Amino acid sequence: MAGTRRLLIVDDEEQITQLFTVFLRGEGYGVEGFTDPRVALNRLEVGSVPDLIILDLMMPLLSGWDLLDSVRAHPRTAETPVILLTAAPQWAQTEIPLRSLNHCILLGKPIALRDLLKHIETMLPPRLDQHPPRGTACYLRGYLLE
Repeated sequence: MAGTRRLLIVDDEEQITQLFTVFLRGEGYGVEGFTDPRVALNRLEVGSVPDLIILDLMMPLLSGWDLLDSVRAHPRTAETPVILLTAAPQWAQTEIPLRSLNHCILLGKPIALRDLLKHIETMLPPRLDQHPPRGTACYLRGYLLE
């Protein structure tokens, strides 16, 4: 479907990946979900660039931070918006000064699906074929971490 926004979800918890995938597809997004961050990284290196990545930070094999570093280091994906999810937001806050977090927001888990959807819509730039209602401001409400 032309114009469909593509999301890539990376979370080692299969139930979360499936839940997000089913919900976001129902909202009209094209979604690919991965439970192995190494497979997701390979997909990012050779496949088309998603419009947004939803990334769990605490995963075995390859942490979300390491995956984010790889995403930011590659010219194709360096500007891709990323929603970082963690069940330990206080721990994640200690890493923030050490990372390049352009185009990222950090959210705690669990997260309500509607809240996740609102953040996705905030992070994605308006589509060329879709205009905001007259008088609507498009901005990041202080959630962008730079």
